[in-house]
This record gives sequence, structure tokens and C-alpha cells, in this order.
Amino acid sequence: MSGMPACGFKRSLLFIGMGLALSSSVAASGHANDPAADAASGTDAPAAGASSSNPAEKPHTLTTITVNADRSEGYGSDYVQVGAFRDQTILDTPSTVNVFPRAIIEAQNATGIFDVMKNSPGVTRSQTNGIFADNLTVRGLTMQNRSNFRLNGSLPLNNLIAMPMENKERMEVLKGTSALYYGFTSPGGVVNLVTKRAGHRPNFSLQASYNEHGQLLGALDAGTRFGEDNRFGLRLNLVGGQLGSYGIDHVEGDRALQSLAADWRINDRINLFLDYERLTRSATEQAIIAMPKVVNGVIPLPALPSSANFFSPGRWAVTAGEAENYMGKMTFALSERWAASIEAGRAMTERTERALPIFTLSNLATGDGSVSLSFNRGESFVNKNYRAEITGLVPMGPVTNEVTFGFMRNDRFQNSAVGGAVLIDPAHPPVNPPGITSLLYPQNLYQPVTYAQRTRFSRPAIGFRPQNARDDGLYLFDRIRFNEHWQVVLGARRSDYENISNPTPTTQTVYRTRETSPSASVVWQFRPHTSFYASYIEGLEEGETAPTLNIVNAGEVFGPKVSKQREIGVKTEVLGGVMATLAYFDMDVPTAGFRLPSSTPGMDLYVQEGRSSYKGFEFSVTGEITPALSVVLGGLLLDAKQESAANPAQIGKVPDSTAERTFSAYLDYRPAWARGFSISGGSFYTGPRALGPLEQGYLSGHTLHSAGLRYNTTIPGDHRLTLQLNVDNLTDKQYWSGGNGYIAVGLPRTTSFLVKLDWL
Repeated sequence: MSGMPACGFKRSLLFIGMGLALSSSVAASGHANDPAADAASGTDAPAAGASSSNPAEKPHTLTTITVNADRSEGYGSDYVQVGAFRDQTILDTPSTVNVFPRAIIEAQNATGIFDVMKNSPGVTRSQTNGIFADNLTVRGLTMQNRSNFRLNGSLPLNNLIAMPMENKERMEVLKGTSALYYGFTSPGGVVNLVTKRAGHRPNFSLQASYNEHGQLLGALDAGTRFGEDNRFGLRLNLVGGQLGSYGIDHVEGDRALQSLAADWRINDRINLFLDYERLTRSATEQAIIAMPKVVNGVIPLPALPSSANFFSPGRWAVTAGEAENYMGKMTFALSERWAASIEAGRAMTERTERALPIFTLSNLATGDGSVSLSFNRGESFVNKNYRAEITGLVPMGPVTNEVTFGFMRNDRFQNSAVGGAVLIDPAHPPVNPPGITSLLYPQNLYQPVTYAQRTRFSRPAIGFRPQNARDDGLYLFDRIRFNEHWQVVLGARRSDYENISNPTPTTQTVYRTRETSPSASVVWQFRPHTSFYASYIEGLEEGETAPTLNIVNAGEVFGPKVSKQREIGVKTEVLGGVMATLAYFDMDVPTAGFRLPSSTPGMDLYVQEGRSSYKGFEFSVTGEITPALSVVLGGLLLDAKQESAANPAQIGKVPDSTAERTFSAYLDYRPAWARGFSISGGSFYTGPRALGPLEQGYLSGHTLHSAGLRYNTTIPGDHRLTLQLNVDNLTDKQYWSGGNGYIAVGLPRTTSFLVKLDWL
């Protein structure tokens, strides 16, 4: 497989699609439930085998679910659309999955990924405060921005520009390893973003939002079905406006989104789904703060500065980029028992300019230090994803096999352009000590200063560090249903991986490997709405890439890593609309890469070595306690330790940036005595996090509170008016964020107001 040319693969995929289409036209009469038809009618379709009745007592029929067929309102959800568990009920899913429907996104006025994921146990921000994009960790494990975020269950997105939520129907977080379906991903989990689609009723809405820090955004959401029997569906989302300052002096920016989701029920057997989104973002980047140096075996932290302090050289230090994501999928109902699909997609992200400021403290008491500023232009990141899959039911008396066989290819290209900067005003250059090639500006943590722009991008002189990765995967899994109580899921994936990188203009690194990843699980539904599961899965993760700033091995790409996970859990649906889960997991994973500091400036070594153990309990409760009260609760109790390392001093220490305790609670109350009103509030706790691989310091734990008030009413003209007020960081808590070698000042209190008008 390693020698398969791209054009050969695409030609093969085309032949597969033609063959499947031909098969669908001559297959026996009868067909699976139609996803587009479900979307048009608004009916719910059960997952294959989801009913508690005995399979031997009814015809074996393969059915599928679309997100439109799930609960249309409220915090609860019945099905998942992520990975190998697509179209299964949550009770049938032998893994920890958190589902956050549109109702939660809207109640919290969430506009980015972390705004939603803060409700998921074990999720924390890392390195930055999220102004331009979010770096995240799940269960203490870093999420890879090129592979762990997916669109509609498949296309890997480049999480290098903040992902918008306005065009998303819901978010799913699949915890743990997921190599069976997705190949090389971080064992932290996979985040699946499901786009809005046209429903059985047309929709049209206009929205405007404003916050106290100057954010002003307008949004349009319109969808309809048309044609004979409503065979066509379109959903359009447009967003644009100013980002505001996030409460930080001199920060400003803007963003925009254009997205279109289309579907076409070609006939009773064939359905076509198309998705396109384009997003742009430009923002002044706040400098992140390099982790202070060790003093007498301890990493000391300075006193917290004001959250409004701006550490970058000036508001001209801007990062700007754009992303285009598009994918197409065609499904075929071959018979009542067999279905197939082919899909292709491309995610392209370009950071047209990037000013990366890093603040290094030289005196913690006074706050003196300097900001290094590097300019990059033309950074490009491209994911191309292809998949062909066939699923069918194979009855064997009272036993039913739900078999899925597929092939996936993912091609990842990365061009980390390195563009220097030239001086605009040579008479007033920044101060550069020997050995440092990036531009340095004197700065103070507590009394920051700004500089006039003295540098600009050097457009002619751009160096390139191209990297090409190919991940081919052939997978097979079988869900074996013995009766209404017992099922076993077995699977394996054969991966063929190649990475060709150029860490410097004169060197090239080639890494190739073939790996097989097994998985096995058992689900026991011992009561009608309660199931117990146990699972084992092995995962694959791409090796890390050394940072490009002040590292002696800048840009070095390390080899892939293997992780192993065991998990047991119980899930129960209580009170008719509340899903509660409790899971225990035991993960053996490679330790995240880290810097080995050097006494010589700019000569730190980045290494990837050792293994770590992550064991713990995770729980969540989501849904409607009563018709008037919705709830999202969750928590993580983690025991994380480094078990092997080249440096014996690391063994037994908590891995870098790992929070061993996180808890969250969010309530939404709609009192009967105040028709149209809803009152919401939440608390989100992140425990202390270790600094560095030797556990020589900690970021203190902190709790952030939020509150909200919403009013809905119908106004003349058959319109629905929504007025909403949200406050994040209600008590204006000051705290350190960050991780993985950096710290950042947490964002201050933010009050936002939203007005929305729906045409009914």
C-alpha cells in the first residue's frame, strides 16, 4: 500500500462508487430508512437492533439515523454520529461519549469549541487563552489540531483558526483512543462537529450579539426543503463582525463565516450530502508567557497581573488566516440489509500572516523581561480525506452480525513557512542579545509598554518546511447481537503510514510504518434503559513536531506513538430524559513531548520519550430533570503518572499540564410562573496542573461561574423574538491558564447581549 499513487487510489475509489451505484440499481426491492426522508419528515428512526425486542421475532433491517431525527429540542440526546459508533444509541456505545445539542450551545451563547467543551469532564485550555484559536487537552492529553477535530463524523479539520458554532447542530466528544475509524489521532479523544441541515419546516432567522469588550456580530440562518417530495434541502449560515478586545488593552480583530449544507434524495435508494464552510479570522495576538525557569528545584510563578495588560509589542502584531472545508458523501441502500457510502473531503487552512509573541521573564519580582516576536507568512495546512464503506446485517439464527468494512485515506500537507522580518526604522531596532535571531522588545508584566511598528514581513525571503503525511487504513468491525441483552463488538484496522518532512531546507526525514490496531468490547443491557460495557482498544498517534522558536532541533518530526486503553462503564437513562454515565478508564500512552532547557539561549532541546499512565473515573448527567429544568453535570477524578523516562527523576511524577480534577455543573430553569423566561447558571472547576515533566510547580486550580437570562416571545407577523443576556467569569476571577511550557492570564468577566428574530 505504501507505494500506491494518489491518482491510482482516487481512480479505484471512483470505480468503487460506480460499482456501488450499479449495485443499488439492481438490488432486491426494499430499502433502508432514508436519512434525507427522515430529515424531511422529522420522524425518529431507530438504530439497527436498538429495540429491546428479540431480533428473531422481527425482520432484520438495517436503518440509519440523522441528527435531524434525534431530539429536536432540549439537552438530551439518544444517538451518536461519531466514528465506528455512528447511528448507534448512546446505550449501545461502549465508550465515553458526551453529546451537546444545539439547545446547550444556544443557552450558553457559545461561539467557539472551548465554549462548548468546557461542559465535558477533563477538558482544559492549553498554552493560549483562545483569542485566535484554542489548544485543548482532554484527560490531560493534548489534542492534535490536525487530526482530533472532525466535521460530520469524518473530515479532519485544522483547528488552527477558532471553529465557529453558529452553523453547528451539535458537538460530540468521543473520549479515548479512536484509531479503528480515524487512524492516527491523539488518545485524548475526537471532537465531532455536526452541521445544521434543512429540516421538515423552513427556517429563517437574523441575530445580532454584542459584548462589553466591543464584540459585535451579525448572523443569518436560513434553511428549506423543496422539489418533488421535498427531495432537496439547503441550509445557509452567514456570520460577520468584530471580535472586540476580550478585555485586553489594544487587542482587536474580526471574523466571518459562510457555510452551506445541501442534501438531495436522488431516488429511494441514493442520497447525496454536500457541506461547505469558509471562515476567516484576524486578531491581535496577546503574547503568551514562557514558563519561568527553575529556581532551587521549583518553578516560581509571578504575581498575577491585570487581565487587561497587553504584553505584545503593539496592536500591529496580527495573526490572520482563512479556512475552507468541504466534503461530499453519497449513500446507497443496496437492500433492506445492506448499505454503502463513499465520501471525499478537503480541509484547507492558511495563516496568511502570523506574529507570534512570547514573553520571557527575567525578574519575577519586578515583572521585567522581553518579548520575542517572529513573523511567518504563507503557512498552509491541507487535509484530504477519502472513505468507502459498506455495512450490512448477517443473521445467523438468533444472532445478528452488523458488519462494517471500509477503506480510508488521509493525506496531510503542511508548509510551515518561515518569513523573517526586516526593520522599518533601523535607527531604533529592538534589542537582540547574541544567539537570538527573533526580534526582542523589552517588556514588563505589570506596566507593559507598546511600540510603534518597526518591523514588517519580509515578503521576498520566505523559507519553507514542507511536511507530507499519508495514512491509509483498511478496517473491519462486527457488532454481534446475541439477544436483547448482550452484544459484542470486535474490530481491527490495518494502517499504512508515511511521513516525509523537511525540518530544515537541507535535511529530509522519512518515516514509514505499518500497524494493526485491534479493539474489542462487550455491552450488557441488563435493564431496558441501562447498560454495562467493557472495552479494550489500541490507538495510533502521529509523532510530535518540535517547535520552531528557540529550539536547537526546531521542526524535527518524531515517529508515531501507540496507546492502549481499557474502560468499563455503566449508562442509564433515568427520569425519561436524563442520560447518566459513569466510567473507569486505564490508559497507557506515550508521554507528551517537552523541552529540555539549556543554559545557552535558544538552544533548548525538544524530546519525545517515555510512557505515562492515566487512570480515573469520569461521570456525566445530561438532560431534562423536569419539563422546566435542564442540566449538564460532569466530573473527572484522574490519577496520572509517568511510568518510564530517560530521566529517572520523571518517573512517578504527574505529566506536564495535567489537571487531575475537573468538575462542571450547568442548570437551565424555565419557571412556569414566568412564561417565556429561562434562567441559567453554571460553575466550572479546573484543578491544579503540573508545570513541566518534573512536577516542579503548579498552576493553581480555579472555579469560573457563569449566568444567563433569556426571554422568548411571539410578536406580530408570526415572528419569535429572543432576548438573551450571558455573563462568563461572573465574579471576574483572576487566574493563570496555559500549560505545555507556557502560561497565560485568564480572560476577565464578559457580559454579552443577544437579540434574535425567527420567522415562523
